[in-house]
Amino acid sequence: MDQSTATALSSPSSSQPSNQVLLVWLLSIVSECLIGQVTECSFALEACRTLEGLLAQQPLAKAKQLRQQLCSAKKGSNTMDEFVLKVKGIGNNLRTTGDKVSDRELLLSVVNG
Repeated sequence: MDQSTATALSSPSSSQPSNQVLLVWLLSIVSECLIGQVTECSFALEACRTLEGLLAQQPLAKAKQLRQQLCSAKKGSNTMDEFVLKVKGIGNNLRTTGDKVSDRELLLSVVNG
């Protein structure tokens, strides 16, 4: 968030919408799973920073969950093609979180599963 945005959100002036209007708008667009984290915020800037922090944590938690899935993947009753596609899908999802996963790791997961 740049300095001008931070200033606009933390101290309203006559040329900008009031802080309360911005805060109400933010609260109206936040998903239900996050609303409890920002309802105690008094300023729009505080709500934005809280949301930034919460959203920054999501990829880390998702990557951890996907790593666990990759390590515990088992072929079971799936065909080999289905299992390989499942492992590749987990790998692709890991990459979307910004986590690096090598083809070697995926291959080891298939061999061990």
